[in-house]
Amino acid sequence: MACIQNLNGLIPVDPTPLVVDGRIVLYFVDLGHLNQPVPQSIYRITSVDGVNFDAPQLAYTQPQTMVDPFVLRLPDGSFRLYVPSEPNGLISARSSDGITFTLEGGGNLGNVFGMPGLLLLPDNRIRFFGSDHPESQWIGSLISDDGLNFTPESGWRIPMPSGYLNVNNPEPIRLADGSYLMLYQTQDRKHEGRPEFMAEIHLATSTDGFNWTANPAIIGYGGTSCVVEAPDGSLYIYYGTQ
Repeated sequence: MACIQNLNGLIPVDPTPLVVDGRIVLYFVDLGHLNQPVPQSIYRITSVDGVNFDAPQLAYTQPQTMVDPFVLRLPDGSFRLYVPSEPNGLISARSSDGITFTLEGGGNLGNVFGMPGLLLLPDNRIRFFGSDHPESQWIGSLISDDGLNFTPESGWRIPMPSGYLNVNNPEPIRLADGSYLMLYQTQDRKHEGRPEFMAEIHLATSTDGFNWTANPAIIGYGGTSCVVEAPDGSLYIYYGTQ
């Protein structure tokens, strides 16, 4: 279980990871102030071992509600934050150091594909993954040259399994060997309305970042989840629990 120090009343949810200078960096939303008439914030924490994290640093704040952030490192070494926000849909913010983010020119990318997950491809294009919000019957993708203007791609990347209610929350990464891994979640219809009705966490693999093979094995049960490959090749999965 991960340990985050000096939370000072913050409730970390919706984590998204990066590896920066050999450290695992997690960004998260403060659930304690979600939907309240106070500034809404995303925080940043870092770890050497993937388990013990330092005190949270404020990374981005705005008046409107935010959930499910995703931070992508760009070809020039800068960072872009993508985050669903009400009432603006999906917005973006930019940072030169990954510590402090500034909203980009209005930042409104449109209300598309719910929870964001993105990959920087070898040709420097950016692929955006998300579910068909609000039904979440499949995970699809869009492609972009600049990371701001996206074009939908045909078909779906991961369909909803038979007998399930939804499939969503794609969190893709490119591994050191050049292949791809995606964490995603589903909910089984047979558990609907029961106390144990929580999202199943699954993995999918890909050799090109476009065609994916879903693994039916259940990694765990919980809230918004993410995966990161540490410098030593270990994989760390972070997710919320009840």
